Amino acid sequence: MNAKTVVTVTLLMFVAASVIGMVLKERAPEPMAPEPVLAPELAPLAATTAPIFPQDGVAALYFHGDTRCPTCRKIEATAEETIATSFAEEMKLGSLTWQDVNYETPAHRHYLDDFALVAPTLVLVKTSSGRQVAWRNMDQVWELVSDRAAFSAYVEDGINSYLAEGSRE
Repeated sequence: MNAKTVVTVTLLMFVAASVIGMVLKERAPEPMAPEPVLAPELAPLAATTAPIFPQDGVAALYFHGDTRCPTCRKIEATAEETIATSFAEEMKLGSLTWQDVNYETPAHRHYLDDFALVAPTLVLVKTSSGRQVAWRNMDQVWELVSDRAAFSAYVEDGINSYLAEGSRE
């Protein structure tokens, strides 16, 4: 074998190994973002297995699937923190509840149709006398996730509008 053949074979092996490496890298799953660490005062807001709706008030439900991207986790954490800090009294009184709900769980799949869900999002559900009377998909959370103040104001406005309706009934 001459030197030219050896160099050609070596270069072809290098190219083949590079291509295989790129293919394997593309097929490898992305590492998941770590779970957000919430302050101890937010611990009572931990997820329940089934959503709890207040007799008269608002349920704030964060719907998600099994696979959760960093943006999804940020939306959930920011919404949860906003609700816990801005509506602590309403939560203590039971007129506002917070839960995260996995819509890929068999028992919760019906929420995909119930609330016309197409992606992870926050949904506010207004209840009166133990019955659902209205709901609102807070889908702008995706657009506002990078602006914490605007995001929080959007969530607060949505909840306040439903709570104010309850005070007029």
